[in-house]
Amino acid sequence: MDNAKFLLSTRLQKYLKWIHVLIASSLLGSLISMLFILALKNGVGISESTFLLDLAIFKIFDIVVTYSFYLLFITAFFYGAFTNWGFFKHHWIILKWIGILILPSLVWIGWGESINGMVAIADGEFILLEAIAEYEDLFSKSIYLTIISLVIIIIIFLISIIKPFGIRNKRWKPNRKVTLIISMAILIIFLLFPIGNYFSLKNYRNMPIEDVNLIAIEDGNYLGEKDISGFIYKVEVSMNSHVISDIQILQNRKSSYARYAEAVIPRIIKNQNANVNAITGATTTSKALMKAVENALSQ
Repeated sequence: MDNAKFLLSTRLQKYLKWIHVLIASSLLGSLISMLFILALKNGVGISESTFLLDLAIFKIFDIVVTYSFYLLFITAFFYGAFTNWGFFKHHWIILKWIGILILPSLVWIGWGESINGMVAIADGEFILLEAIAEYEDLFSKSIYLTIISLVIIIIIFLISIIKPFGIRNKRWKPNRKVTLIISMAILIIFLLFPIGNYFSLKNYRNMPIEDVNLIAIEDGNYLGEKDISGFIYKVEVSMNSHVISDIQILQNRKSSYARYAEAVIPRIIKNQNANVNAITGATTTSKALMKAVENALSQ
């Protein structure tokens, strides 16, 4: 089989390489920026600027870091699949892939939760029970995992430049066509879940919350619920003299994100309106609770 037809031209390989380096550099810069802001937060402690600093970290992480992870994986995949470098030909390439795969795994083991948790607690004005202690734990975890990610990306840069260990001693040479088919299947699976999850959450996060005329609502307790992805969020809204006097959450998901979102309830009571700003970092559950309150008042 002529494997050359599966290879990119020299010019396209050069472009792909520079795109890969640019993405890695963007990731490196964003991690340094996050670490700088975290260090700044550590110096000033919890203050009026806490939420703004957490929001900056959250935006850098949610937009630059997250998408850089995916793009770094994709460009590395195409560089391995459609050039003579391959995936396992050199020891240093294997080391790069280990580093590239470790980076998103840090998000799954708590990096993303710590970043989202900090901004959610700060946006909720620390009204949750033991919020400050929990915030400090998340802050420490954010620093450690950001440093680990920064070290990994620096090691990846050094490995790419030095190219240590040379070529592996291979007893067999994989068929390029089979390798491409398997690799493309892995790539599709890798991308399919986050893309589907993104559009699903986007629909929920953008669902409208309608204003309700409280003057027309008599005193009493009203039940409301909202189904999100098969889970039903339930609330009980108490009305007294056309004023929302209390809101009890009867059913919520048992997760940290869902608990952070409960800070939206005092915001609804304060504004006397279900249509308020969602809790940053816990937007989906916030919108579910807001919609449940609207449904209760719309009966």
